[in-house]
Amino acid sequence: YSFAAPNAAMNPLLYKAHPFLYQSIDLLLHSTSHTFLDLARLVCVYLVVNLPWTLGLRWAIAKVAGLRLSWFKAYALALISIPFYLPLMLTLLSAVASHSFHFGERYILLFTIGVTVLMFAGIYGVSIRYAGAKAEWIGLPAGFAIAAVLLLLSIAYSVLLLWLNTIVKVF
Repeated sequence: YSFAAPNAAMNPLLYKAHPFLYQSIDLLLHSTSHTFLDLARLVCVYLVVNLPWTLGLRWAIAKVAGLRLSWFKAYALALISIPFYLPLMLTLLSAVASHSFHFGERYILLFTIGVTVLMFAGIYGVSIRYAGAKAEWIGLPAGFAIAAVLLLLSIAYSVLLLWLNTIVKVF
């Protein structure tokens, strides 16, 4: 079964997209045409791949802001961000790995990745707070640094997942 949307060729974001991006967007847009098992499989994949992503987020926050978040809060923040980073980066890196990357076909995808980093810079900047009486936010510069570190980590993580997918066939 292919998770490609019927008009995927018309959407520049979904043009030659990784199956994980197709599946994620198709289940959001056409949820009634899929079974509960499709949704459960996608949620399970996100929950499992979020575990190492949480470690990366905790490491980035510790390096940038000097804070150690609880596992629960770090997992929740990572779970919010992984659907935005991972499918987009898997699509980009699978195009690079297959030697079919053309900027004219991928400019919307690159723009979306840039917007994702800026969006999460704001989210991290206002949702992560220093401990203390005032509990001040870490701010937008630190939030941007965390989001940029996650962008770099998503490259390495996506390469690892693409390699793992050749062995296990998760996506």
